[in-house]
Amino acid sequence: REENTLPVNDADKNISSGIAAAAKLYSESQDDSSHPQAVMFVIQEGERNSFDQRWLEYNLFDAHQVVTLRRTLSQVAKNAILKDDNKLIID
Repeated sequence: REENTLPVNDADKNISSGIAAAAKLYSESQDDSSHPQAVMFVIQEGERNSFDQRWLEYNLFDAHQVVTLRRTLSQVAKNAILKDDNKLIID
């Protein structure tokens, strides 16, 4: 290894694999396929550090076909509906 090279860092791939595995387990536990499922990133208003989050989103979709949503907490409060079975429906 050359001294001037950076070490390989697959954190984005490893984290997205873990999120995808959790989403798959959740999806398999559900009987209802009437609503598409997605992973939601709850972000801060005016989020400026979205670069790490975007890499996770890209890896989730490209490697695992997991759809993601980005919503602020106020958007969730305004647009989400929590159903009687504790499923969250948004947009």
